[in-house]
Amino acid sequence: MFGVPPGTRTSQDDIRAGRDNAGRDIRHETTINNYSSRSAAWSNKLVELGMQYLEERAQNLGGHRPLIDKLEHYSTLAEDEVEVIGLEQKLVLGGYSSLYGFAVKTKEMFVKHLTKHQFSEAAQKMYAILLVETYACFEQHVYPSIVAGLPAQQVMYLVEEHVYIYLEEKLGSNVLDLYKDEICGMLYFLTGNCHIKWH
Repeated sequence: MFGVPPGTRTSQDDIRAGRDNAGRDIRHETTINNYSSRSAAWSNKLVELGMQYLEERAQNLGGHRPLIDKLEHYSTLAEDEVEVIGLEQKLVLGGYSSLYGFAVKTKEMFVKHLTKHQFSEAAQKMYAILLVETYACFEQHVYPSIVAGLPAQQVMYLVEEHVYIYLEEKLGSNVLDLYKDEICGMLYFLTGNCHIKWH
């Protein structure tokens, strides 16, 4: 009815649509990050530990407890660091000096949160899992792009997608009440302790 008359040729040459341009159907592909069954196992472990944490709180089991080994590892300076420099210098060396104010504030927020729950074995295990995931996601999905010279804006997009959003999803019911700024603080906590590099 409204089609092109037979024998008439159409052309899409020199069309500037500002977005998609097609003669018929447009398919938009969506990438879904599926972080494997290992990721599901960590999520299940976090749920299990969350329930243990709530039981500890209900029974008031908050006596002094030493840090578990994995949390102790990430709470101290990395052993392979020859020269210890501060958080600010680490960000400056990587070209991320503009993040320093945010990094310091969020790192402090995370440390306060960690200290608040230090007497709970379940909470310590949850923090250890979250720090391990932060470290692994950064090393696997972000650091290679830093080494390759990707611009800072694109690197921070990768941090958002592969670290922050991923961790928020892993937290599930979030019994520790970690807010986004404290989640961001985990990255700078690890940076400050030389486990994560920005250059």
